[in-house]
Parts: sequence; structure tokens; C-alpha cells
Amino acid sequence: MSWLLEKLLRLKPGEWAGADRVLPSLNANYSNWVILGMAVAFMALVALTIRSYLREGNTSRPAKLTIAAVRIIVIALIFALLCQPGVVLRYKKVIHSTVVVVIDDSLSMSLKDRYADGQVRRALTRILGIDEDQLAETTRSEVARMVLSRQGGALSELIRDRKLVLMRFAATEGAYTQRLVELDVPADEAARTEAVMQIQREMMAELSAGGYQTDLARALRQAADRVQGRRVVAVLIVSDGQDTGEGVDGSGPLRGALA
Repeated sequence: MSWLLEKLLRLKPGEWAGADRVLPSLNANYSNWVILGMAVAFMALVALTIRSYLREGNTSRPAKLTIAAVRIIVIALIFALLCQPGVVLRYKKVIHSTVVVVIDDSLSMSLKDRYADGQVRRALTRILGIDEDQLAETTRSEVARMVLSRQGGALSELIRDRKLVLMRFAATEGAYTQRLVELDVPADEAARTEAVMQIQREMMAELSAGGYQTDLARALRQAADRVQGRRVVAVLIVSDGQDTGEGVDGSGPLRGALA
């Protein structure tokens, strides 16, 4: 049936069956006076048809009504064609938004922190699954990578229903801000697990903490340029501290980004 309708309506294969809703429509753009005139003409023809057949001589009443009904159906079809009937196919399409995560890869990310605050230290060891001695030997870049890319972590939750673009900034070669990996919304839990493993591989391979400048405004501008035209809902910058970009004072990160 769908194949026949697609042929009659000159649709592409699968368009009819793939529609979420199928609605009839009348495409004629007549004025109200024309519509009123057509309605009056239709009712007059229906009344005239019924009257004409009821005045037939020897034919039985059921037969007269049957013939009159056929004539009325033909008249209705003619008026329907004058209204230019059509079919509206409605499709639902899920468009996922994009989240951009930009990670600081400057030299300061290679430093190791002592975490004097015991509460912070205990929280990190619990999240990272390591003891306090191991935490003391873990660089800021490693902490960021482990927090972001662990199963069930921040990035794992972000890609559940959003596209993810992962970048780094403070690169020493090529563009200052570079794309690490770009991921679509996973189809299922197995695909999400594989996506997180891909994030782990890319971060381990590309993050070197070797850049010489932390220019947050520049990183934000370049990240925005690389995702221009997409439905971006957030740009998250993961950095360890002070903006050291040229010409930026203590209040500079936001002002530089908006410049």
C-alpha cells in the first residue's frame, strides 16, 4: 500500500512509511467569497440531484436514493479537486546539542600539588581511586584527565544525550587551540563505554602539558570558531589558574574573551 501511494504521489521510496504523521490538506488559496460561492453551489447541486431523482416515475425509492448518492459523490469529488487536495507528511528529527570542553595543556599543568585541604585530598583520592601517596605524585594534567575521562565521570555523562567536542589549548606547534576528538551521541551503553575509552586514549596521547602560555580568551575564541554553525550549548574550559595571555590584566579573562 505504501509503495502504491508513493508512486501516485511521486514520493521517494520510504518517505510515506517513514512519516510520523500523515495529514490531509487543501492547498487552494481561495478568498472567503469564493469559498462561500462554492459551498452554495455544492448544496444547490446536491438538492437539485435529490429532487430530480425523487421525481422519477416508476423506480423504487431505494434505487432512486442509491443513484442520487452516486451522483452526489461525483459532485463532491469534483469540488474536492477544485480545492487542490494534498497530503502533509510530518517527520520528527532529534537534533542533539553540542558541548565543547577545552583543556589547558600549558606547562603549569605538569606541576604536582600537595592539597593541604584534607577534605579536598580525600575527595580526590575517592574519585580517582588512588591513595594519598599516589595523589601527591600525580600531575594536574593527569588529575584532569582521570576526572574527566573515567567511566561514569563528567564526560561520560555529557555524551549521554549531547555531542562532545574535546579540545586542548596552549599547543606549542600548529594552532593554539586544537581538536582532540569529536563524538556523536552513543546509540547505547556499550557505545558510550567505547566512547569514553576513546576519550581516554586521545587524552593520554595528546595532552603533554608543554605549552608556555595560558591565554583563556584566545582559547575561547578559537574554540568558538571551530564549532561555528553548530548548536553549542556550552563551552567548558578546564584550566589550573591565572590567565597569562598578552595584554590581559587581573580582570582580563572575561574582557579579553568578549573583545
